[in-house]
Amino acid sequence: MAPAPLKPSPLKPRLKPSHLKILYVGTLTQYDSALYRAWALERLGQQVIPFDVTSQKTGSLLGKIEFRLSAGPGVWQFNRDLLRAAEQHRPDVMWGDKLLYMQPSTLKKLRSMGIALVNYTIDNPFGPRKDPGWRLYMQCIPFYDLHIVQRDQNVLDYKQRGARDVLKIQTAYEPTLHFPPPPGWSDKDRNREVSFIGSPYDKRSEFLTSLWRNHGLPVSISGADWMWRRALDAETFSALYREGELHLEKYRQGIWRSKINLSFLTHSNQDEFTH
Repeated sequence: MAPAPLKPSPLKPRLKPSHLKILYVGTLTQYDSALYRAWALERLGQQVIPFDVTSQKTGSLLGKIEFRLSAGPGVWQFNRDLLRAAEQHRPDVMWGDKLLYMQPSTLKKLRSMGIALVNYTIDNPFGPRKDPGWRLYMQCIPFYDLHIVQRDQNVLDYKQRGARDVLKIQTAYEPTLHFPPPPGWSDKDRNREVSFIGSPYDKRSEFLTSLWRNHGLPVSISGADWMWRRALDAETFSALYREGELHLEKYRQGIWRSKINLSFLTHSNQDEFTH
């Protein structure tokens, strides 16, 4: 696991490079919003050194155990590789994007090198949904210089766990991917009536099923096949699910092709808005 070339942002930087050297550590695939945040920093004129942690996400039995316990060979390898990258590049800032495998000892070593430590996490480690994998993350909270979160409640949660500083920033969009349809787009181009693109958290499956079964509305659902198969009965899944997971331009066009787009807050994660 090591820094790799960052796919350049399709937009040019607004400022002259480079003001800060940022070691950006996160899941930097084209399907993850961490990549778009790295692009945004580049457009602001910062020098971004990508450190992709995609290999942390594995479907193997060992990977699942490591994820739940935040322990194992993958965890130790990640921390060794990150310290090696920091020694090589000597960044001003280490920007971590939801790093579940980070160890407190690694943050202490990075701090001793004079590197400012920033943690950006969209998800809610304190939420009632009780997602797994947060053990090491919780231990690391006091060692970052700044935590960036997206909930008022999280500002209080992080400070109570010893955070030095916490900043709330709402999530945004990536302008090279998320933009309105071209002029002349109309209902003749829209083949999705009442549309939802996403995951079946909370009671979304019951609500969408009711719209179709009890009210006769033409509902279209797209998202992860395995999640929706578990959330819907076989008849409803066959009637409503279509097109699979939609990413990148397919996601944008899925919204364009919808007459009514539905959006839900994830109450089980204490979300205040969605994006």
